[in-house]
Amino acid sequence: MDTSQLVGKIRTSGTQVVYQSCPICGNTSWKLYVDPSNGKWFCFGGRHGAGGILSGFQPDYDDTLLRATRKPEKPEPVEVELPPNVPLCRTARKYLHDRGFGEGVWKHWGVVEWRAQGRIIIPFFSSAGVLTSWTSRLYMPDDKRPKYKHAPGPVPVYVPVAFPDTEPSNHMVVVEGPLDAWRVQCAGHLAGNEVMPLAINGKNISQNRMKQLLTLANRCGIITVLLDSDAVGEAVKLQAELAARTCASVRLVQLPRGMDPADMGLRELARMLGL
Repeated sequence: MDTSQLVGKIRTSGTQVVYQSCPICGNTSWKLYVDPSNGKWFCFGGRHGAGGILSGFQPDYDDTLLRATRKPEKPEPVEVELPPNVPLCRTARKYLHDRGFGEGVWKHWGVVEWRAQGRIIIPFFSSAGVLTSWTSRLYMPDDKRPKYKHAPGPVPVYVPVAFPDTEPSNHMVVVEGPLDAWRVQCAGHLAGNEVMPLAINGKNISQNRMKQLLTLANRCGIITVLLDSDAVGEAVKLQAELAARTCASVRLVQLPRGMDPADMGLRELARMLGL
């Protein structure tokens, strides 16, 4: 067989070029494989061509053909690292304590301090305990810089590490920020009715975060949308979208004016969530 006989659609498989049609046996099921580095070919449909070399083979065949047909390689995942960090200083600990989070709780979530930025760092972990991202929050009340600073790249949703000895929950509670998620988790734990809090990291949700949210939401039977009191419009829109795209029972809980979940008492929050 010579190169002039090779016609029709082509694609690649690893380092091999694959033709849809074999000119020898007529098979049209993508069975003709050619090694462009040496011209060897074999048709797995007709089981012929072992050791065969394409006559008229040109050395530049490899470069030209593979550049035209090879799919672009996926980029390697970027390894996530936390910014330079230290244990929480007294001021950072007081900030968390005043928000209702004791030392045992924030240590459980792996919170550390970005001293140079005056921020607490909140790590995002996978279910296997692998660091996947992070966000950070200012802890000085008079600091006028942006409240949150995130890891480079797209911001994912945040699901806090579950408390020990808790069962997977059928009830997801969607909130805005990580501290809201902590409060919801603590309220459920106190009530003895565990929930899965999920922070969308803002009032509006990107397509990437919506995809992550739906993946988790479709494992739940109940979803409660609990955004801050100043995000009623966004909450109604999110409730409608989740109701349309999941099989769960989706409800909306509105907070008193000027409140967000992180400001609520645990028992009051548990009552509002029906826990």
